[in-house]
Amino acid sequence: MGRAISIGSRLDVEDLQGDHVELVPKPETKLYHRRWVMLFLFSAVSASNAFMWLQYGIISNIFMRFYNIGSLPIDWLSMIYLLTYIPLILPVLWLLDNRGIRDVVIVGSAFNCIGAWIKIGSANPDLCVPLMIIFFFFFFTSYIYF
Repeated sequence: MGRAISIGSRLDVEDLQGDHVELVPKPETKLYHRRWVMLFLFSAVSASNAFMWLQYGIISNIFMRFYNIGSLPIDWLSMIYLLTYIPLILPVLWLLDNRGIRDVVIVGSAFNCIGAWIKIGSANPDLCVPLMIIFFFFFFTSYIYF
């Protein structure tokens, strides 16, 4: 038995091919080498962001001895990372709508780079707290972009 077509339908009976009706032609996807390069770059930046976030939690015992602090401040660095996502996602979504993904990724990469350099500067145990606060400001804002 066939398919029932309402009287107001614009489909012709000849156009029906079994149960498949093609109302909109399928768009053809072209493969460009540049897209693979962009995918690799985005993945690399996202991976570097994730590595910097998880670094303190993975080897917390080493950081506890090096900076002479307890485990709670190190655990809070990972928790704050996730909690900042909630208030900072709205400005990033606005920027994404108004400027596009290219600008959002560039800004996120810049914040990620600045945060990494500040993190390198915190290798001195005496500069730990001030530099870590500045680092995590840049780092948390870069996290939202990815």
